[in-house]
Amino acid sequence: GFPGLIAFSVHMITRLDDSCKWKKANLIPHNGQYAEFALMAKLDWSKNVSDERDCPFQILLGGMDADLCVLLNLAVWLEFGLANHTAAVHSPHVFTFTKQTGLLSGAESTKEFVSKNLRKIINNRIGSGFHPVAEGPLGSHSFRKFASTWCRRQGASCDEKDYRGRWKK
Repeated sequence: GFPGLIAFSVHMITRLDDSCKWKKANLIPHNGQYAEFALMAKLDWSKNVSDERDCPFQILLGGMDADLCVLLNLAVWLEFGLANHTAAVHSPHVFTFTKQTGLLSGAESTKEFVSKNLRKIINNRIGSGFHPVAEGPLGSHSFRKFASTWCRRQGASCDEKDYRGRWKK
């Protein structure tokens, strides 16, 4: 499920802990002209929203690169997670990697699980000669920073990036 979680976080320009709180009820088919190839997702309010009302639904589109395609990675996780992880079936969250299924406890335990294991993965890669691009700690907010930078380098305006990332003005 890590590829799905990371692809979703990058696609939505969000922190990993916000992605861990994403609810199944906030994943719906696109009901307009893109119904055949797009989904809609909505994150709960967080400290980084542009407006303190409910966040709007945002479009999830597939990508040309299978490694970064949010729809492909999400589909693989949902197929695997719902078939092989009992807690994932009973949890209100899309990403559930622990046995906790409560609304708050489930998101928090998944966030802790992801942080702990992501740290192990990164430390293992660094030990094998992998060198991070930038100095300093790499945390869950680094995914949001990467997504923001990548979005701008692909030609999105600052306002488009801020709206997608739900930043306060």
